[in-house]
Amino acid sequence: MSQTHSAASASNTATTRSEQRKKEFSKTLVLSMGRNHCHQLGFSNQNAQSIYYPKYLNPTLRMNGLEEGYEKVEHVYCVSNDTRGYSVFLTSSRKHLFVCGSTQNLKKKKKKQQPDELFPETTAPTKLPFVWKDSEDFIDKITLGSEHLFVLTNKGKIYGLGSNKCFELGLPKERMYDQLSRITINNGEVIRKIVCGESCTFFITSANYVFASGLNNYGKLGTYNAKDVITVPLMLPTMNNIEDIYCGSSHTIFKKTDGSLYGCGNNLLGQLGLGSTELHAGPVLIEPFTDQEIVSVKCGENFTMFLNASGEVFVTGYFNFSTTPHLDDSENMTSCRPIKITYFDSKNVLITSIECGSDVAYFTTHNGDVYGAGANSYGALGHIEHSKYADSEDEENWFDRDDESFRVIQRMECFDDFKYLTTQGWKVCSSPFSDSAFFIRIPNVRVENFLKNLMNGSYSDVSFNF
Repeated sequence: MSQTHSAASASNTATTRSEQRKKEFSKTLVLSMGRNHCHQLGFSNQNAQSIYYPKYLNPTLRMNGLEEGYEKVEHVYCVSNDTRGYSVFLTSSRKHLFVCGSTQNLKKKKKKQQPDELFPETTAPTKLPFVWKDSEDFIDKITLGSEHLFVLTNKGKIYGLGSNKCFELGLPKERMYDQLSRITINNGEVIRKIVCGESCTFFITSANYVFASGLNNYGKLGTYNAKDVITVPLMLPTMNNIEDIYCGSSHTIFKKTDGSLYGCGNNLLGQLGLGSTELHAGPVLIEPFTDQEIVSVKCGENFTMFLNASGEVFVTGYFNFSTTPHLDDSENMTSCRPIKITYFDSKNVLITSIECGSDVAYFTTHNGDVYGAGANSYGALGHIEHSKYADSEDEENWFDRDDESFRVIQRMECFDDFKYLTTQGWKVCSSPFSDSAFFIRIPNVRVENFLKNLMNGSYSDVSFNF
């Protein structure tokens, strides 16, 4: 009897896995553009310092092990600055990652991984496998900081990789870790989310308390502590009931479970939205949002954007673009309090998501369009006219070129070439530490299912009413 039950159980498990592995009707398009000096965009045959038009990354992912049709890219985490460029791809497999990029230009050949590298250099997305001692465990979340990475598994295990020079990994030794290392917080505290900033980390517990460690410049850790570095993860004294945390280069926004927002750290450009430019080493309530529901917060290097439940977007700090449809010479492109972006008021569109790069802002709409504004020096906004240095290998000229910016928000028409009948929109992936961006196509599942059934002959009669 037990053998029969065991066989039936095994058969059911196999059937379930088979169902999960059924090939999906459509691909998940992954596009990338922007800074590419370390091949962080994933194209091994592209030597351009910058890519100004979205390039199709799927063939490269296929060649390097992604099982297209069975495995989808869910998110891309990226860092791109003068000294390094890395991209980390999280897929629906949840058993491995794909990574690409390096710490310095790949023209300087090296025989082995260098001490300051996050990963061994690679010019195309390369599978980073995990050795799973527990076959039932898998990757739940990952987060990438300026020089370090965390993996949080489904069973609550924490692994860290990269720089611990400011103790951002929460480990005792001040050095680089080139292998994933197991980490525990506060003698085994259960961590539900990890948020990485620039050389710092926040750990949110299952009870919604927060621990922080790493670089504390400008007081961005919110510890009310004057120390430049927090060497051991420290529980923030006043930050309980925390739902999420958002990091800029040197400022931090906390969102509590009741929806209220608090900010701390660098505020010299007004990036905290407090109506002043004073520094704050401890979290301070952001009063302009006490009467509305904020559904998304994104930080750039020196600015912060807020999306409310009505689809309105507010921005504060040094954002360097007009909030209106027209550029006014008298308009100040910086603010110490959140101001509404009125550009979209006459466009008859609903903003569904926002994202920030280092000096770039992205807006996606209900009808599948992507808008962008900010600095376009490295092509992260998809300028059609290539910079005269876009394909140059002359680094001296590259870094001396004039800055190209979209001072007025523009619809990124370059995505029109990648829109299909079943495209619902795009998921934009960038970070406050990145001059690059990735764009993942969001399919319209209802339309896809209809077409799938139509192709399979599931409908004997189809009529359309207009």
